[in-house]
Amino acid sequence: MEPLSIGLIAQCLTTTKIAECLIGNWLGKGSDHLLSQAGKVIYDRLRTQTQPVNHDIHKAVRDAHLSATLVVCEYLLRTKYNVVDRVFHFPTWDLKEVIRYLKKQRKQLSDVKFILPDSPAVTEYELLLQPKGVSASERLAELQGQLRQGMLQELEKANLGIEDDLRAAILTGWTDKGQPMDWFELLCAFFAESLKTNTRLQSIVHTNLLQEVKELLLTVKANVPQINISPEQLTDLAGQLGKAMQPIVERFDIVIGRLDEMLAILERVEQKVDTVQTGVDQSNESLTGLHEKVDKLIPVPSARHKYLNTFAHYDLQNLVGRQKQLQDIEAHFTNHNLLLLRGMGGIGKTTLARAYLARMEDQFDHVAFLEITGTIADALLLKLGGSKDIFYTQDPQKNTEDNLFALLDVLRHIPNTLLVIDNANDADDLLLRKKAFDSLPWKILITSRAKVHTYQHERKVQEVKQLMPEEARVLFEKLYGLPLTDTEQELVSFILEKAFYHPKLIEVLAKAARENPMLELTTLREIVAKKEYDDEEINYPVEIGEQEKPVYRILLDLFDTDPLDADLKQLLQYFAVLPSIDIPARHLIELLDAEEIEARKTLLDQLKKLTKAGWLDDLDNRNFSMHGLVQWVVQERLKPTLESCHLLINRIGWLTYTESGDNPLDKKQYLPLADSLFSVFGEDSDATLATAYGNTAVVYGALGDNQKRLEYDLKALSIREQTLAPTHPDLASSYANIAVTYGALGDNQQALEYDLKALSIREQTLAPTHPDLAFSYANIAVTYYSTGDLSKALTHMQKATQIREQVLPATHPDLLQSKADLTFLEQALQERNKTAG
Repeated sequence: MEPLSIGLIAQCLTTTKIAECLIGNWLGKGSDHLLSQAGKVIYDRLRTQTQPVNHDIHKAVRDAHLSATLVVCEYLLRTKYNVVDRVFHFPTWDLKEVIRYLKKQRKQLSDVKFILPDSPAVTEYELLLQPKGVSASERLAELQGQLRQGMLQELEKANLGIEDDLRAAILTGWTDKGQPMDWFELLCAFFAESLKTNTRLQSIVHTNLLQEVKELLLTVKANVPQINISPEQLTDLAGQLGKAMQPIVERFDIVIGRLDEMLAILERVEQKVDTVQTGVDQSNESLTGLHEKVDKLIPVPSARHKYLNTFAHYDLQNLVGRQKQLQDIEAHFTNHNLLLLRGMGGIGKTTLARAYLARMEDQFDHVAFLEITGTIADALLLKLGGSKDIFYTQDPQKNTEDNLFALLDVLRHIPNTLLVIDNANDADDLLLRKKAFDSLPWKILITSRAKVHTYQHERKVQEVKQLMPEEARVLFEKLYGLPLTDTEQELVSFILEKAFYHPKLIEVLAKAARENPMLELTTLREIVAKKEYDDEEINYPVEIGEQEKPVYRILLDLFDTDPLDADLKQLLQYFAVLPSIDIPARHLIELLDAEEIEARKTLLDQLKKLTKAGWLDDLDNRNFSMHGLVQWVVQERLKPTLESCHLLINRIGWLTYTESGDNPLDKKQYLPLADSLFSVFGEDSDATLATAYGNTAVVYGALGDNQKRLEYDLKALSIREQTLAPTHPDLASSYANIAVTYGALGDNQQALEYDLKALSIREQTLAPTHPDLAFSYANIAVTYYSTGDLSKALTHMQKATQIREQVLPATHPDLLQSKADLTFLEQALQERNKTAG
């Protein structure tokens, strides 16, 4: 293959965009000239063949071109032609030839050598770098146009037929499932992905490039006029710049917006961008020192791992049957990105989804597995939004929907990903999030018991049914582990038929017979053949149908808790009220207060014993769960109560407690556990339960889910109003917490109402200089300010400051904040009075 000859314009494309973000929006009117100089620095360095990173940059940009064009071609092939056309090639010959060419080029990239391109594009690039009375963004648009035309010219030079639709898509974009798509944006996204996976490329763009741009900016010192700016403001700007640059590779728009805000700050200080340098001189801090500070704030992101979140991995050797269904899933994903596996509880949906992930994960760059315990949005934000491999930070000032939208915007730039969503059983939630699923360029596999007509109408549902008789027999024998006589074979065949070839039921039958010597196969036959049941005494789950009830009845007979000792029964009750998800052993140790060596050993032994008997599931000896069917049996037999599960409530309250200096987000792994406990015991009234509600609310607030925070704060308040004296300090804390939540939701009147309730209690029960009184006064001042009542805001802030001056050291952050707020309010009131006068 000949060396690459694509123009150097392509190499400099994304780095030029970075330079524009760093310079163009920071220095305003001088940006065109500076961008031109920065571009020359980048261009000259890329021409130096002795630096091996040139190979990396060149190949990354080349791969981005090919990948973006491949996306366009595959979209056209998928949407423009029917199955017959795609199979027999006739109307799609040209398009398929283009796809073959692109894939061949990508495959050969590893052997390509870097050479300097000798083409008119180089000269054109140099000309484009010169200021021409137009903005840098307009010149970048010219570059974009050349890149689009260059891709089409390459295809034409290769003697490939280019359909009009393909030409139009590359030049002007297209729409996929209602979402506007752009070839240039895809190119940038693929290049940005290379920045995260190629360590040398990361290093050169994040370190060497920024160093050269920094050195370039030093030349501004003698040429740019000056403005007044204090050292504190300069340091603050450096901090803002560092934070803004953190997601620079992936989120240019956000960076530009933040840098625009910095520009606005500079303009407010002096109202003239042309006077930058004076402030630097007056700050007694060199520009070099400032850049050193900025450099320390610029992280070099590590490569994204294959597994986007932590989950238990399935061993395909444990799979029995289901080969045909695995093939059906694979076939479905050749033409679609979304599939819902639907079936009754215990039928094997989760096993099938895990098996597909294990079988196909090598075909994907990234995989993720989410277990749903609340809403789909909560799971995405908690498990993917909190992943260290996804460059996203949840904004506590935004609601769930806004945070989810921002997360999806990040996820769309992660290519070739498989997402498995397990136990999404709320039909309304599935319908609500379908548009979000369709917006992701991923393969998404969902398991559910729900019927969602929209999914069925679009043929994105596969029913998971019982095993075939032979598959059921193999599963039973594998789990039973003992050789069977001919007579026993016949017994097993009868048992399996009466058990409806239901996988979970077969598993329980086999393990029960294996672990209990007194439970013979003949006894199993009697259990499954039993026809007389008093259904009035059985509390079936409301969502199951008549055809599922026999499975539940058999399980109820099979799982006998009487032979178990008290400790095992207690552990079963705990699992029956926890979510039916994989819970890491380390979390169980924390949750059950078993951190002492002996207690830990005892707990692990109990977990293994219950797993062996079929009560619990354990995929990898580190994560334990109880299937929903088994949870129902335990709830029917042992009737867990708040009293019997008091340890769980107490521990979840402790584990979600946020002390001063703690980061509430460090507690988010306990949220699914807390949510499950609240769903079971939500109608109870207990002081420990109120504490757990209140502490969990704080964590949700830190995640930006203020509606959930308010729900739990109000639950805590309801319990405390029933159980505590009207002037109890905990009641005041509840009122104060609810006021903060209403403030975050923008409801200042409700916030003020609850702030005043908290203040009323504290004024009656606390000393006049108690710190909690100062907090109440300060919070009320902020609320009054939000409503526009500056006089009352000032009065309450004065009270808060007076208390803190008496009880806190002069350097305490609360006191310093009070003084700063007081000064601000005094100035704001003076300005208003002047305006009014």
